[in-house]
Amino acid sequence: MEATKMSVLRCRWVLFLMLYAGLVATATANGSQRIENKEFKFTLRVPVGAVICTEASDGHRHGFSILLQPNPQGCKSSIPQPYVGIYGDYNVLNFGTPEQWLHILCQQNQPSLESKDLTSLTFPQHTSASCKRRGKDSWIDVFVTAQAGRWPGNGSSSRTPYINYTAQLHTNSARFGEDMKKFREILAGVNIF
Repeated sequence: MEATKMSVLRCRWVLFLMLYAGLVATATANGSQRIENKEFKFTLRVPVGAVICTEASDGHRHGFSILLQPNPQGCKSSIPQPYVGIYGDYNVLNFGTPEQWLHILCQQNQPSLESKDLTSLTFPQHTSASCKRRGKDSWIDVFVTAQAGRWPGNGSSSRTPYINYTAQLHTNSARFGEDMKKFREILAGVNIF
């Protein structure tokens, strides 16, 4: 009889732990949301409640900018704001490596980040390249590039990647450390499919 009572208590304890673990997992999952760009084949995880701006041109929705310190006008503001951007572009210039694409973004390369910072800035599971550029207006841009995909149709035998991916942190020196942490978190949540 005593053994049965102990067994029931153990079962209740195990059920309690399973329920608690489920609640924690749900709370964690509810702390972020996943958004998708079907045209350029990627998703990213962003905090719930983040101000997200869609970036489009010539009928293509290239990606998203996540405002890090949004002003009341949000995406419609003409005032420069710190942001993290994740974008896709067709590789119409036939860049063969992420470094070639990166050179376009950082033509005026300033001293780059410390090498340990550079190696940890990557699109998950993709060869990536990164650089840091300082603007004349005190803004700092960090770029990370990667490539993926095969050209459809006749170009499918081409070894040149189909899509160039760019992650960008746009911030200033006062916010750099804090915003770099957010950039890493968002970049780690990108899934190119």
